[in-house]
Amino acid sequence: MELDTGNKFNNLVKTISRLLGPQGCPWDHKQTVHTWACYLIEEIYELLDSIEDDHFDSIANEIGDVIAIVLFLAMTVSKEKGENWDRFLDEANQKLIRRHPHIFQKPEELSHEEIESQWKQIKKTEKGYHTDKKCFVKIPRSYPPLETLDKIIRKAQHSPSKQKIVTNCFAASQNEEEKIAAEIAYALLKAAKYQINPKEALTKLCTKLQEQLHEEPDFPPS
Repeated sequence: MELDTGNKFNNLVKTISRLLGPQGCPWDHKQTVHTWACYLIEEIYELLDSIEDDHFDSIANEIGDVIAIVLFLAMTVSKEKGENWDRFLDEANQKLIRRHPHIFQKPEELSHEEIESQWKQIKKTEKGYHTDKKCFVKIPRSYPPLETLDKIIRKAQHSPSKQKIVTNCFAASQNEEEKIAAEIAYALLKAAKYQINPKEALTKLCTKLQEQLHEEPDFPPS
């Protein structure tokens, strides 16, 4: 499917280049890689809300915001590191081609399982990618801690010996901080046991709580 998006993309690039240029916006000039990264996370969550609501106009708006922030981030990184930001586009394109040999190199029909296995194998052998032997599950350090813990617990469920390590680790909690964290972890263990998605469960609870608090009128303390 060919899309005539080249001019529109270039127009967006020109707009952002002007905002970051010498005569651009002072607020945009103040932003750093770290602040753009924070805005990107916010925009992605807003996009997820729009997808959950299944509202196309909102989805289109939020996708546009995400693309814009990614470009702001890319140009800021390139400026700070002295690199040409179009390198990011080249690397993304080359990676997609490299990880889809069944499409771009040797066309063949593969099952979903074979495609996923091939992707993982290619990722492991790519230059600059090394599996950390001390890392049980490969998860970005900036990943939310609850989701990280949930992934670790669910992977450990496949091995009785790993499950024992998990429960022993939680039981060995010493101070109050560790004990509270262990209580949260036990809740995730229970969610994994009953195949409950903790994120969805917490989202429903938060929505219910928001609605009830919104409906309850504020009264001054007696």
